[in-house]
Amino acid sequence: MSISIDFGGFSSSSSDENNMVRNDSLKAIKDASFYSIVLSYSQQAADILNIHNDVAFLCLQQCNFDYERLLCEFVTEKQKFLNNLNLNEDNLNSPQNLIKKGSHESISTCNICFCDITDNKMLALPCGHFFCEECWKCMILNEINDIQVAAHCMESDCKSTVLAKDIEILCGKEIAEKYIYKLNQNSISIAVNVKRCSNKNCNLLLSADDIGKLWITSCQCGQKTCWKCGLHNHAPLECKFVNEWKNLVGIHSDNFWISQHKKPCAKCHIPIEKNGGCNHMTCNNCKYEFCWICGHEWNTHEGDSYECNKAIYENTKISQIDDIRLEHYTSRFMSHKESSRIEKRKYEFTKALFDSYFNNNKIEIDRILHVRNFARRILKWSYPYAYYLQYDSIELKLFEFAQRDLEIEMEKLCFTMEHEFSQKKKIENKLKQVELRIEMLIKHVEEERIKVKE
Repeated sequence: MSISIDFGGFSSSSSDENNMVRNDSLKAIKDASFYSIVLSYSQQAADILNIHNDVAFLCLQQCNFDYERLLCEFVTEKQKFLNNLNLNEDNLNSPQNLIKKGSHESISTCNICFCDITDNKMLALPCGHFFCEECWKCMILNEINDIQVAAHCMESDCKSTVLAKDIEILCGKEIAEKYIYKLNQNSISIAVNVKRCSNKNCNLLLSADDIGKLWITSCQCGQKTCWKCGLHNHAPLECKFVNEWKNLVGIHSDNFWISQHKKPCAKCHIPIEKNGGCNHMTCNNCKYEFCWICGHEWNTHEGDSYECNKAIYENTKISQIDDIRLEHYTSRFMSHKESSRIEKRKYEFTKALFDSYFNNNKIEIDRILHVRNFARRILKWSYPYAYYLQYDSIELKLFEFAQRDLEIEMEKLCFTMEHEFSQKKKIENKLKQVELRIEMLIKHVEEERIKVKE
């Protein structure tokens, strides 16, 4: 797999030669459109495999809407599809809609309601299990109210599927549209090559082509989602640790809110309230420049002298190390979370401020803010990632170098954005450095994971 990261959030590229070959059509489509895309795929599959379009649609559904998998497996495992769909070779080229048993002159008993019904009101799918029209309607309406899968034949263990066009004939267009909507939502949930964006206000779908390193997936709305679990991006932390970490933070978070919101100046001790994402603070009273995290003079925060990302264990008993580590990493996680909250609150103000200096270039302004937000989130989740590494390991030390470098460049970018916002060129230069450091940190984590697998 060859993958690149898009920091701006407008596009991202990857290629996986094993599957996912038709995702170009899935770029930036709304989730409500997925069903129509599937129908077009089934038509293409029908033409290639020389089968009826209805059969192709049902087979595509069997493959969790993986088009390439269908083309491959139908040739090599055709009988599996036939068995799963209750089909035989003779009806591969036949429509799969409901058919009448006979005319109004003959009568049969429905095995669901046990009523005697004229044969022109007895309907069956190609499987041949006939039931009365009213029982079909009741089943369809029940499925629509609580649909997990497509509506099927009412015979026990029969897997034959009712198509939307039959539902429209039986129940009307409004019910058919409701069924298609629910089928569409379910189809997205089980499809292997699309996922919903984790932004609840976004109705675009993510394509497997959007997957980047560490499963970071970019949407055109700017949101980055973890492809594996579908949550808002939490890289570099692995999915299996996310809930555990949230529980740890939940236990300790009440102790940190005040310390992250207000602190005394390290020199004159006048209370200072944090009103930006940057940790480079200047006291309005004495003009002392210091680090919000450690309180030390800011000019000490360059290169190797920057240690705010490290837990300090000097004169610490072995029994106390776990508590010190948890306190340090929780505190730093919460610090970035608070910075993110402040930046989000000032988002529209910052955009408006930049408009005049970037000639109302919306794409460029959005890119700056997307990169900053992405870096903030990476840094936030880098602390639980470090927490789960062995505290005295080489791996942790190497990771802390990458983390430190990103944090230093991020502070420079935020300071420039908050205090030197008219200097467009300077902001662009700082932005490039942040992008570079993000890429280096992600690359480092990716390489470490590959080593573990080997």
